[in-house]
Amino acid sequence: MRNNYDPSLSSPPLDIAFAWFVHRQDPVAYHQDRKVDALDPIHPDAKYAFRFGLRPDNIPDSEVLSRAWESVAPPGQVPWPPPPPGSQQQLSLFAEPTVFAARVAATMGRFSRMLRTWLRPHFLDELFLDRALARYLCFLQLHQDHPEATLVPTADIALMWHTHLGLSREYAETCKVMFGTSTQGEVNLWRPDYLDVTDQGKLVALYVETARLYRNKYDKAYDNPETVWVADTVPYLLAAPGSPLAYALRVFDDNPDQQANEQKAIAAAVCKDAGIPEPQPGEPVVRSGAHALYLTWLAAWRTRSAYFLAKMRFCFPCLRRHNKAICEDTLG
Repeated sequence: MRNNYDPSLSSPPLDIAFAWFVHRQDPVAYHQDRKVDALDPIHPDAKYAFRFGLRPDNIPDSEVLSRAWESVAPPGQVPWPPPPPGSQQQLSLFAEPTVFAARVAATMGRFSRMLRTWLRPHFLDELFLDRALARYLCFLQLHQDHPEATLVPTADIALMWHTHLGLSREYAETCKVMFGTSTQGEVNLWRPDYLDVTDQGKLVALYVETARLYRNKYDKAYDNPETVWVADTVPYLLAAPGSPLAYALRVFDDNPDQQANEQKAIAAAVCKDAGIPEPQPGEPVVRSGAHALYLTWLAAWRTRSAYFLAKMRFCFPCLRRHNKAICEDTLG
């Protein structure tokens, strides 16, 4: 597809964009899997690296999409569009999930848990983010001093680190400057090894050791209530049992029986290859709070629309001009 469409300006569909972002979170595997070199630039443009979804001006025409799909689809498969995820057609594409797919799927699950912390309001504050960036730079220098240690970031440092990893070209350039190259001339890319630690006790011990190294180097506390990770047992505020949205959040857990049956086989295979437990029937869907935040935004948007519509009904100049801005000025 890159031969027919400029990849630096394109934005893949939402699910693919997120999988691509997660793939870039392991810079070593990303470079090896994609065989990055000067003749095959697959780094996303910085302007589009975090654009999740297609804009009308960035959607290739149907013929380009069809040719791209035909070039990678197994023989005999239907042309564009690909079959829906979890469908029997999609299950027949590959007899077994690849190691690559299992690794990316497992990492996607870990990132969903991080949202529980990152969705807190102060993570949108500019001053907080400025301090987080400064602390992230200190974190990079700490790795420079202790390259063999598995450093576990605080929540604010992790946000900066994983954002930087999403900019794969810029991250590789930073690693080259700070950590140098190997004897083979390859950049010493620092990957977030802490994501591979599944033993909670070991992860806590590594975090404590990271905090000790940070304090010794900078004579400052490593974390505080604003930067620590929120435990999985703490529900997101809007998704808590007493939330005014609790009655409506059930719609996000609905999964028709037919769709559930179609997805069961592929989910079991992926979980097995990824080394993660398979969800049991009837278990609640693990959420980080984004669904509640989305529902709040949706309710606010609909309320705003209804409010403006009510004002428009009593504003005759606006009915003629169809301009909400004029409506606000008219009503003062």
